[in-house]
Amino acid sequence: MKREIRTGLVLVLGGVLLPTAFARASPRKLDLTMVLDGQITVSPTGKVEDYQIREADKVPKPILELIRKTVNQWRFEPARSHGQPVPVKTPMHLRVVATPTDKQHVQLRVSGQWFGSPGADGIHVKSHQPDPDYPLTAIKAGVGGTVYLVAMVSNDGKVAKVAAQQVNLDTLRRPAQMKHWRKVLAQSAILALKQWQFEVPANGGPEHRKHWFVRAPIGYQVLPLGAAATRPYASWSGYVRGPVQPIPWLTPTMRVADIDAIPWQGTFLAKQSMQLSSKPHR
Repeated sequence: MKREIRTGLVLVLGGVLLPTAFARASPRKLDLTMVLDGQITVSPTGKVEDYQIREADKVPKPILELIRKTVNQWRFEPARSHGQPVPVKTPMHLRVVATPTDKQHVQLRVSGQWFGSPGADGIHVKSHQPDPDYPLTAIKAGVGGTVYLVAMVSNDGKVAKVAAQQVNLDTLRRPAQMKHWRKVLAQSAILALKQWQFEVPANGGPEHRKHWFVRAPIGYQVLPLGAAATRPYASWSGYVRGPVQPIPWLTPTMRVADIDAIPWQGTFLAKQSMQLSSKPHR
């Protein structure tokens, strides 16, 4: 049975170094978010033994404190090897969200987590695959976001099935408009991924699989002229979380709600390397 743990932190805006425009936002305005990377070590009993946050010196101290409180309450399903519980060290990715409570304060929370590394199990995207086209209508409208794709990859490395499981936007619009832009970005991402080729293990992997299930986040970001092509690590961006869509061909353990904690870089197996038996309440 899973149990929920309530975690969160309300603090003055200056303590988390949010953009000035966000400091003037009302409680009904846009949330901001960042995705942080690290590693976690879990004991054979499922208890957290240690963890590290990448480039922790770039992360505001209140967020590091929130992460400490959150991670220390986690309990995992024990990992097993040949039927015996074993310790595990695995990459972790955390999504932190800042929600304004008034013009002076925000509430911080760890809204999601993902455990695993890109290219796990020996499957990865071949180089020089076609990039998605950024829809011109979305660029003109100043709309960006992230499409979280999930795909079934066959033994020949071709994509057999693909679907957009979730689409987050980085700007608030009317509900009907956001539904439209989610569809526009999803169609662009799906069209590109259908053409990708994957490298898969020559023998089909340890289970001699006929196919693999992978996740591929595709980011769309409208940038000012002269800006860096990628968002700096530990920086804030707008956050409007999209609904998680049911994908009937996924197995139950792959139908998780934390997929938007996966970073943009790389493709990931659809199933996490570790499973929480308890997690924070959103």
